[in-house]
Amino acid sequence: MVLHIEPDPLVGRSIATMLELACPELVVAQAQSIGDADKIMGTLVPDVVLTADVGLMPARASDVVSVSRGVGLPVVILTGGACAPVSGPYNVHHITGAMMRHLSGVPVVIKPADPDELLRVLQQARLSPSEGSAHAAR
Repeated sequence: MVLHIEPDPLVGRSIATMLELACPELVVAQAQSIGDADKIMGTLVPDVVLTADVGLMPARASDVVSVSRGVGLPVVILTGGACAPVSGPYNVHHITGAMMRHLSGVPVVIKPADPDELLRVLQQARLSPSEGSAHAAR
């Protein structure tokens, strides 16, 4: 299961639909905030967290990463421009040093995202052991 945190319900639904069409067996739970995500995680355990743009939510992506890593969940950031490629398509750029400490090693996918590529990155994040991730040991 993918927990997708996106404050815009139309964008959230379109990303969920894109993922579900590309991979029909995939379950995508949608949350519009960290509070919504916490409620979902009270009853469901996602395999990976897909979070929205670094600058769109009241909670920054670094907050989502900190919370997710705290419970051992891998994270992927999906952004339309707050991040851009550096040496490859999934490296963080244009982020302050304080945020970089939290986002180090977090895959970033730039919109518009190819569904197959996004699925590949989500799968890779789910399977790759991450710093401080208890999830990777499950």
